[in-house]
Amino acid sequence: MRRITRDKAFHEAKKFIRQQLRLIYSFGDITLRIDSPTVGVLDDGTGYIYMPSKASYERINPSSLPSGIVFEDGSFLVFKEIFRYQYASETERTPEIRRIEYSYHYHRPQSNSFFRYDFHPDVGNMETHPLFHLHAGGWPDTADDFPPHVRFPVAEISLREVIDLIRISFWEYMT
Repeated sequence: MRRITRDKAFHEAKKFIRQQLRLIYSFGDITLRIDSPTVGVLDDGTGYIYMPSKASYERINPSSLPSGIVFEDGSFLVFKEIFRYQYASETERTPEIRRIEYSYHYHRPQSNSFFRYDFHPDVGNMETHPLFHLHAGGWPDTADDFPPHVRFPVAEISLREVIDLIRISFWEYMT
């Protein structure tokens, strides 16, 4: 198996974190605020970004206060990306940043609705839990948790694509 040095894996993970942070702050024209993300690189070279933190991300529910990337209308995006600099396969000639897990949760409290793109390969089975999937829906005013929703199979998506989708669907379209 081809190996990447620890120093190279760390360097590339930190470089990816910087790129993602630049991306987040490049959408400042439609944001009210951007909370500080939680970022790091583990000893094995696995990097992570939680917006705003792992605890905040894991506790999101219908009554959550806006956090993460908070848009001018009070809607917000919280997310996690876990990634590693590695070869896509044994035959690939060049290693790259590979997202090994992600979740992008866009929350619209003003309309009791949300969508969330997920990729978490260690959860569920393929018949009911596609690798790449989308949850979308709403909730009644009295809900404490999100109702169960179908997982719609989708293609892999990136943070840039999600933020572009929010900009086009909820900002450019609505204004």
